Amino acid sequence: MYSICKLKNISGSVTTLQGHEFQIDELYQIPDNLRISWASSDSVLSAIYDEDFEVHDDYGQIEGISNQLDWLKTYIPKTVDVASTPPFSEPTHRTKFTAASNIETVAANSSENLDYQVTSERYVYGGSLIVENAEVGDYISACIYDKDSVIPEAYREALCENWPIVATYIEKHFLSVSGVCNTYDEINTYPLNAKITAGLYMRIVYTAVDSGSTRNIGVNYRMAKKL
Repeated sequence: MYSICKLKNISGSVTTLQGHEFQIDELYQIPDNLRISWASSDSVLSAIYDEDFEVHDDYGQIEGISNQLDWLKTYIPKTVDVASTPPFSEPTHRTKFTAASNIETVAANSSENLDYQVTSERYVYGGSLIVENAEVGDYISACIYDKDSVIPEAYREALCENWPIVATYIEKHFLSVSGVCNTYDEINTYPLNAKITAGLYMRIVYTAVDSGSTRNIGVNYRMAKKL
């Protein structure tokens, strides 16, 4: 089902968002081809959270700030406007693959957090692990983690799943142990890209079963930078 999304200016003053000048009490329908960019804009999200703007569907105001933010992010187009869709070859992002700075170790029958701090805004769409001495039954989980309290307290309930966890992307994933000394395991979510704000951490939790020897782990990240 296609979800219409409108924003209403209830701030009491003329305000500009995403290049559109909102008159007082104006109700504006976000164009289909711009829905994703509006849902990714910090200024738009802040305006909704601060109750300067409210989100509407065809039946009126969406109740609750959290529900409004979720509705804004819900985008299932019923048609494709060829005239407004950029050609496939038009670049929007630049590849920025990276890796953890060190090889991490995890002892048998233990779990360790493998943290990588994102120092500039990036979009992540997967990664890979190279594990020495992996055993059948070893598994990982992965999330975006606000280790240094980058997200202001007032925004945490609306923007985070369970602060300091911002969002969990892998609840549990068994490693594909090949039976040799080194195991290579890849996660690829493309074309789904997760926007990571500077200062947040990519956290992988590696859990080793109670057998074998210490695991040595290298982590690669598939990232992109918006042009």
